[in-house]
Amino acid sequence: MRTTIGWGIALLALLVLAGCSRVSERPVEQRPKPAERTEKPAPPPKQTPEKPKVQQENQKTEVGEAPAAEPKEQPPPELKVIGRQISLAWREDDKPRLTATAHELTGNTVTGKASMKRVNAEFYDGGKLVARMSAPIVEADEKTRVITATGGVKIVSETPDSTIRVIRAEWIKWYSRENKLVGNGGITATGPVASIQAAAFTADTRLRTVKIMADPSEARAVIGKQ
Repeated sequence: MRTTIGWGIALLALLVLAGCSRVSERPVEQRPKPAERTEKPAPPPKQTPEKPKVQQENQKTEVGEAPAAEPKEQPPPELKVIGRQISLAWREDDKPRLTATAHELTGNTVTGKASMKRVNAEFYDGGKLVARMSAPIVEADEKTRVITATGGVKIVSETPDSTIRVIRAEWIKWYSRENKLVGNGGITATGPVASIQAAAFTADTRLRTVKIMADPSEARAVIGKQ
């Protein structure tokens, strides 16, 4: 009996222990953890694309600083000589074409123009002296070979067979290359036997061929040896 009871108690004890062990092995129910908050990264700042350098430079030119002004062209140098018996000479084909003396000369070394005061000049044709001129003011252009005399001009022919011996005019131009004289502003032409007052004239440098221009109502002629 003791052995049976002992084994029954032992068996019961084992069952109890086994039940207890099962109960203790049951997993403990755990509460779910709260979901972790995941923060989204902030979007990168928008970048404005850079404009090409050429365009930026253009904008600076249009809106910003004005382009630098081009340097002004400097006037050509001038030569001024004041004294007595200042001379000017033109030559063509190694022959004299013009000689002049003046008491004052202002010239431009680049343009070849000169202004003279109180001038006495000689005109040549083929290397021979054919006429003399005196004038208060003379403008000489070496490039075009044109003489412009103003302020009351006098021309005296040095050709024996010239039609007119002396011509006076307010202004006279001598076109050296065309061998031509032009006068205006009121003239007086004096020949061997007559003197004519008119408005203008044209002639060759030797004063052999002279054309007088005047209003018939204003022209005057004096006949007789002058």
